[in-house]
Amino acid sequence: MTLVVGARTFTDLYDSIALDKLQCAHDWLTIVPAFSDDPCAEPAERGDALTIALEHHRPDQDIYLCGPPAMLAAARSRLRALGIPATRIHLPQSPLMTLSAQQWVTASRAAARQRPSTRGARESGVVPREA
Repeated sequence: MTLVVGARTFTDLYDSIALDKLQCAHDWLTIVPAFSDDPCAEPAERGDALTIALEHHRPDQDIYLCGPPAMLAAARSRLRALGIPATRIHLPQSPLMTLSAQQWVTASRAAARQRPSTRGARESGVVPREA
């Protein structure tokens, strides 16, 4: 499972210590930061969260998104235009809902267990924190 966490800069990254602990505790989890405006970031970490997530995406993966309503709408449209099936795109039930990294991991793993056809498939997630 890959969790892409977006922020403008490293200092804007929400709860980076908890994200690091989460990744260290779970060998199945890879956390990839995405910095949209940080000149000190590594080249692979520069860009918006969705673009970086798409670099890690495979066709058998689901994509979970959360963030501001306008970003969610734009991301969904972009993903659909790229041919990603709507059944693989997961948005919060309420645009106002915000998940912590731990809540996202728990929810996405539970959803994956409920879909036998995707059992064993890695999942890709995007959790942008950009305003």
